Amino acid sequence: IKWHLPEEILHVMENHYDIHYRGKNWALALLEGLCARWANCILDAEGEIDFESEASAALGLPEANIEAQWEKMRDKLDAIKEMSSLFSKG
Repeated sequence: IKWHLPEEILHVMENHYDIHYRGKNWALALLEGLCARWANCILDAEGEIDFESEASAALGLPEANIEAQWEKMRDKLDAIKEMSSLFSKG
């Protein structure tokens, strides 16, 4: 099956977990990979985030900004879990 996805999406899909990839659309691929890894940390309820300093610096993301967003997302996750539990009570 051919999906005819845009080239940018294909580059991201193929390279998002390769933190050393610097080919076409590297910044988008690197950012998506970071977001995926950070989301997994949140879902796994890990206490601390790995800032992945090299990747964050390559994207120009200050650690203070990352940490602030990390806390917001963890707070939202608790609210989402609480809301979803309302629907599972029968």
